[in-house]
Amino acid sequence: MYQTLTGRRIYAFPGPGGLETTWTHPDSTYEHLVEESSSDSNDRDAPSFEAISYARGSTHSAQQVLVECSSQPQSFASLNIGQNLASALRHLRHEKKSRTLWADAVCVDRSNPEEQDAHVFGLANIFSRASRAVAWLGPASEDSDEAFEKLRHLGEQVVPVEDGWVPSPDAAEPDWYRPEHKLPFSKGTINSVEKLLRRDWFQRMWVLQEIILASSQSIIQCGHSQMPWLIFSNAVCSLESKGNQFPNSFQDALQAPVRMTPDPKPYPRDKVYGLLGLLPPEFRQKITPDYDAPVAKVYTDTALALIEHTRRLDLLGVWNPEKSRETDCPSWVLDFREPEYVRKPLSHQFCTLNSACHVRFQPPDELRVTGIKIATLDHGCRMPPVDKDIWDGTDEDMLEIIRKVTIPDLDTATYGTGEPLRQAYAISLVAGDVVAVILGCQSPMLLRPQPDGRYKILGECYMHGLSDGGALLGLVPEPYYVMIFKGPRGLWDAWGIWNICRFFRNKITGEVVNSDPRLEPEALREKDVELEEIVLI
Repeated sequence: MYQTLTGRRIYAFPGPGGLETTWTHPDSTYEHLVEESSSDSNDRDAPSFEAISYARGSTHSAQQVLVECSSQPQSFASLNIGQNLASALRHLRHEKKSRTLWADAVCVDRSNPEEQDAHVFGLANIFSRASRAVAWLGPASEDSDEAFEKLRHLGEQVVPVEDGWVPSPDAAEPDWYRPEHKLPFSKGTINSVEKLLRRDWFQRMWVLQEIILASSQSIIQCGHSQMPWLIFSNAVCSLESKGNQFPNSFQDALQAPVRMTPDPKPYPRDKVYGLLGLLPPEFRQKITPDYDAPVAKVYTDTALALIEHTRRLDLLGVWNPEKSRETDCPSWVLDFREPEYVRKPLSHQFCTLNSACHVRFQPPDELRVTGIKIATLDHGCRMPPVDKDIWDGTDEDMLEIIRKVTIPDLDTATYGTGEPLRQAYAISLVAGDVVAVILGCQSPMLLRPQPDGRYKILGECYMHGLSDGGALLGLVPEPYYVMIFKGPRGLWDAWGIWNICRFFRNKITGEVVNSDPRLEPEALREKDVELEEIVLI
């Protein structure tokens, strides 16, 4: 028995042609339980309506619509809306019966900052109470119908479960659920799907919470073609699991719907405000939406709220250090305007174990952290430029290139203290850069000293001997060793959990904290750990 990602049970058993599945228990005498999620139960007294999730599009060539005033029947007022919404309304309206739709451009006065700020929290309630959401991708193109047909067929063959994939009970292609199974997609099909996934809807931040909070009956529509959102989601996630079969440009197109990385450039504040409806209430209350505030202040306030809420500093190493840092944000603040800020595979080195961060914010841009300066680099190196053509092939092509590349001096290269260590850096270094371990941050950080004694963050790094608390407590002594427990898919059990920590309860006061009290600064100093305050800007 498996559980789908929507909480539904699906039963699997070996059949003559391979794995078979059913939504009902194979034993007919089994007393069936109610398995459907109750999250779609809307308030019966609330009006029934569908909420349109769409990309705003260009504000040029706006179209005028007439809106009837509810307080004065038969009295109308005009309103300008964008071309994309106008197209959606024409496609979605019924010819012979009424249809109640909610669209923010009609229902929210965007010219009123106070109303727009209030809408940040109201949107989550609207989409969660709608009978369903309609994800509108735009008018049809010459190949969008083909893309929809192929995605629908793929989505009907597979079911994502907590531990991977299983075939759908009605699958006509029972082997398509296997990640290694190659799909019979032509180059034309791949191109049409890629073009569909690059539509503006996937680049809008708000659509993420709109579709997640909405009913499971929600649909996605392009022109007059539509399909259930769950079927579309199954198809796109299945393609992502088979990513190495496709060119990297296609894999890149999958990132927005699968990895939740819409382009923040048009509306940079929405990178924060567009996700608030999905976050815990205790974190949401730390954020006050303000579209008049400078973008850098919005991001700085968000970083401080996250630090206060989690008592961690792991966000320091998320951004891509190869990108230009010509930004008005402090180096310790994640600038969501950077298009590539994905977490590098250096994460979760546990160099500070389960410690909490100890910080002080000094306006306007100082973050005073507690940590250890491990080493100062006596010489630097510059990363060679990456030929962008390398991304045009598949993963197999890249692996073949890597096999042909040798680095003869890897074992003899010296950095930092001059010891022959294998160290991995993702950025260009200069003499004087500092490797530091900061409480509450699980990766060592590279810092660049400034003339006034403060530091800017370059990014996270790897240095042998610092993982698993090596800088705080020393290497794990023999005969002890670090163990990582693997789950059913061969992955670490906590794979996918962004905040990994244990909780501790004080037996006397009952206080519960998400960090190890034995790793508090006072306790570490008693163990002769030379902690110091490091000022980041």
